Amino acid sequence: MTLDNIQQIACVGGGVIGSSWAIQFAMKGLSTTLYDINQEQLDKSESQMHKSLDALEQYQAITPQQRRELTERITLTTSIEEAVKNAQFIQESGPERLEIKQSILAQVEQYAAPDAVYASSTSGLLITDIAAKASHPERCVGAHPYNPPHLIPLVELTSGKTTSPEILTLVYAFYQSIGKEAVLLRRECPGFIANRLQLALYREVQDLVMRGVCSVEDADKALVYGPGLRWAIFGHNMIMQLGNPGGLTGMVQMLGSSGDRWLEDMASWTHQPDNWAEVAQPGVDQEMAHFPDHVGHTNAPPIGTGCSLSCSSSTGSCKRCDPWTCKPFPAAAGCACALHCSSASAPGSGTPGAYCKTPSSPGSAGLTPALPWPIPLRWSAPPWPH
Repeated sequence: MTLDNIQQIACVGGGVIGSSWAIQFAMKGLSTTLYDINQEQLDKSESQMHKSLDALEQYQAITPQQRRELTERITLTTSIEEAVKNAQFIQESGPERLEIKQSILAQVEQYAAPDAVYASSTSGLLITDIAAKASHPERCVGAHPYNPPHLIPLVELTSGKTTSPEILTLVYAFYQSIGKEAVLLRRECPGFIANRLQLALYREVQDLVMRGVCSVEDADKALVYGPGLRWAIFGHNMIMQLGNPGGLTGMVQMLGSSGDRWLEDMASWTHQPDNWAEVAQPGVDQEMAHFPDHVGHTNAPPIGTGCSLSCSSSTGSCKRCDPWTCKPFPAAAGCACALHCSSASAPGSGTPGAYCKTPSSPGSAGLTPALPWPIPLRWSAPPWPH
């Protein structure tokens, strides 16, 4: 198997991850088959895929023509045989349970070519365990994407005890060729790299809040307006390198005993506090209450409870309304969106008129004003630079 041989992809398992992988592969011109276990699940995966494509088209990442070409490259099926029999590369995105992933691999091996590459999207299981009962474990690789794969470049690659080094090299080259940024674990470990880094940081957030050092909101602010700005551009080691005239070595020396004292005081426990959610949820709710009204104060779309959008068209071309802009999408001549509310109260803010016009008749409202885009930072940012 060579890189040029990989032309047909099988995405085994849909949902958020599998449907996103299908988009990624199809965007790069590869014929892709998306499989799910039954028609109901496949319909959900297709709906998720089109929701993602709606966003790409809405924000002009793809054109309507590109969307049509992309979807023509994706075949949907509930037959695992149809999905994998002609595939050179199989991306598995099933539930994160070892017995299920082993079962999926066993089914795939019944129908797939013996030289087909098998990559599991597992977010923490070891590929050695997943492939423990496989006929061709040498062709199995762990390939953990960051969600959603078609937007976030990272994919973490792990090899099992019997994974072929040539296959690992091929998989690395393949992901790089389709626009991913692959990182390679030199040895297996649960949770891989990025999830472990996230959890290590989150453990310290939990510890600081539980000890009464800071609020949930201030812990978030400290990251957003501090190191998070750098982390979005460089990794921590490179920041250390660039942040001191002596490079990383100079920064480590500068931290010295001060850094050691911080480490001594930091969390080292290996079980999350049982009451963390009870402590953190009110803090998160308070943080969201401080968001600007145009952003909203809940996880729900800004049209809020008690209101719904409807799309009407004289030409029949209006498909749906975007809940963030209250505009037809895709835009078409003769389309209009109307917001229908059960009361005159504006959703999200609790004040009349912010999103809904006061209904002229019960149960109806005019077109809502569009939200500003891009949405400003959640908090009032300090002057820049600062």
